[in-house]
Amino acid sequence: MDFTKNALKIILSDPEILQAVALFLSGMAVWILKQIIIFFKLKISEARLQRLGTAVDKVMTLGVTKLVKSTEDWRSDFTKNSIIEFSLDALGEKFQETLESNGLDLDKPEDRAAMVDMMERLWLDVASRAAASPTTPPAPTLAAGVVQATPA
Repeated sequence: MDFTKNALKIILSDPEILQAVALFLSGMAVWILKQIIIFFKLKISEARLQRLGTAVDKVMTLGVTKLVKSTEDWRSDFTKNSIIEFSLDALGEKFQETLESNGLDLDKPEDRAAMVDMMERLWLDVASRAAASPTTPPAPTLAAGVVQATPA
């Protein structure tokens, strides 16, 4: 106990040692705050990304429901591309704040391409939910005796 008291007296009486200790403690405080900020920014980024994913899913579902009613074979590539184009426009109109919070601008070709890529990856999920919906028209049927050619 005497050693601790003596060490404390020396530290408190010598300004250079006191400055070194203060510098060390303030450095540790800054490091701890930086780690806390990194942790919360990561959480915020995850939340922003999740909101963006939800927004994309919503506009693609909206695109499917709008365009499915207007075409016979809604599973074609043409229809998929039409739905993606519709969804990009709807995303810019309805979720502009979400796009901005993720640093995205649909007028920039690279951001637009990134959103198209995200929509391409979500397409099968959105299309399968649409196919399972009771409001989706059935797939076109072939006339009796007609054989459909399969790609080689």
